[in-house]
Amino acid sequence: MRGVRLHILVTTLFAVSGCGSSSVTPADFGVALDMHILSPTPLATVQTMTTCLAVDGAAVYWADYLGNVPTIQKASLDGASHQQLAAGGDKNGCVAVDVNGVYYVEGDKIMKVALDGAGAMALALGQHVLRGPVTAGGYVYWITDVYGNVDAYNGKNAIVRLSTSSAGPVEVVSAEVVELPGALVVDDASVYYSDASGAWSRALAAPATATAFGAQSTLHTNSMAAGGGRVAVAEVQSPGAGDIALFRTDGMGRVVVSPSVAQPLAVDAKGVYVKGASGLERLALDGSGSTLLASETARALVLSSDRVYFTDGARIYSLSR
Repeated sequence: MRGVRLHILVTTLFAVSGCGSSSVTPADFGVALDMHILSPTPLATVQTMTTCLAVDGAAVYWADYLGNVPTIQKASLDGASHQQLAAGGDKNGCVAVDVNGVYYVEGDKIMKVALDGAGAMALALGQHVLRGPVTAGGYVYWITDVYGNVDAYNGKNAIVRLSTSSAGPVEVVSAEVVELPGALVVDDASVYYSDASGAWSRALAAPATATAFGAQSTLHTNSMAAGGGRVAVAEVQSPGAGDIALFRTDGMGRVVVSPSVAQPLAVDAKGVYVKGASGLERLALDGSGSTLLASETARALVLSSDRVYFTDGARIYSLSR
């Protein structure tokens, strides 16, 4: 696919936090323009303000508010079918999926519905979900303020999880999230999150130990994305000023991939996908520039093995990677 090589990534402000130091110099984004952009394929008409989508081998999933009625929806990856999975849910909430079902937030409940829409049920009550849900390794994860010594008064919140294949109690992964979280990302090995004290990872095998990312930020809290063995962090030093930095999953190896701050939506072996000034952009992993993939503005994005799925709030789109 050919795309537009951008001279500049215009600032979009996101509140972030953290500290660190680096001698990495942002790359010169001045490169030639190629105006041939392939149009993405629309899969479904939607009305949503969600910032997160989910995908599996058959469909893309999201929380919708079409007709002022909150629902959980899915569309087949070829756009041939579009189905309501469940009534309810939070109209701007996150949806997660794995082989055992689709997970979403409804009020203070973590909900599950079967992949075919059968049997919506509450998995956990009274959760006051602050981030999530997300799925990885047979668990559904979220951040809440209602477990153990974690409550609305002590400034600490908890990362928790439930098995998606068997009934059981909610398990606290860590109760050390400081104030409101800015991000929650999970893979099979670690959980990544940001809070008022910085950007962090915790290995699921030893979650008591937190690893800090050296994010050079002074405002709270970091927007993050993870994938392909890398973690992207939006860094803001002052209102309107910042960048996007890429790290290894151990928090080291900082590389500035954009001299302007934007929202990182996903990361893979090709680059960092962001909501940019001109539409959906992909930043080179070495910081050498960016490619405009679509002129539509991406509010939320999810990757499959060969496609990009995103929404601008009015449609779900599919685009070749």
